[in-house]
Amino acid sequence: MNCKTVIRLEKPNPKLQSVFDQFLQLFPREQDLIDYLDLIALGVKRLLYGDRLDCVPLKEQITFVLRSFDGIAHVIGDKQKELHLSLDFLQGQGVSLESMTGVIWHEMVHCWQSTNGISGGLVEGIADYVRLKAGYPASGWTTAVRDQEWDCGYCTTAYFLEWIETKSPCFVQRLNITLITEPWSYDLFKRLSGHEVDDLWWEYKQ
Repeated sequence: MNCKTVIRLEKPNPKLQSVFDQFLQLFPREQDLIDYLDLIALGVKRLLYGDRLDCVPLKEQITFVLRSFDGIAHVIGDKQKELHLSLDFLQGQGVSLESMTGVIWHEMVHCWQSTNGISGGLVEGIADYVRLKAGYPASGWTTAVRDQEWDCGYCTTAYFLEWIETKSPCFVQRLNITLITEPWSYDLFKRLSGHEVDDLWWEYKQ
């Protein structure tokens, strides 16, 4: 079954109307927005599953919701996902493909990734890893590590995963696919990477 992409644009309050109008100028037709989202979804699936697209979990529908709320973006749902993007965030960042695309790559990962017991930090780190590999890192990202743990999430974990793949190619894909049928464990990490995670983290920080 093909996953259907649906658009829901909620009418903004008057102070955000200009932001809403600028967004519509980027996508004059609803199909333009659907094509944009579908292209990102395909890219996400290829980075998470490689040539094993037969392993991609079934989703009936992804609804893109543009509305006003505090925050940047989030995903809810299971087989029917909703990807919410904040008009308030766009107002602060400026409405452009540059300001949105990395965020949508990150959130689209949450529609398709395997979790199966991994920490919230690793969930977010994998999402930022995919965003990084797609070529859309945020301007403030840094590889600097202070007192963080390896799975503290977001760009810290993303850059660590990217570095792991210099030693263990396609590690993230293999982890994501394995998590479909096997829950997370440190033994699983060692089996897929060939190393203890703490040893890799120590080496990475040097």
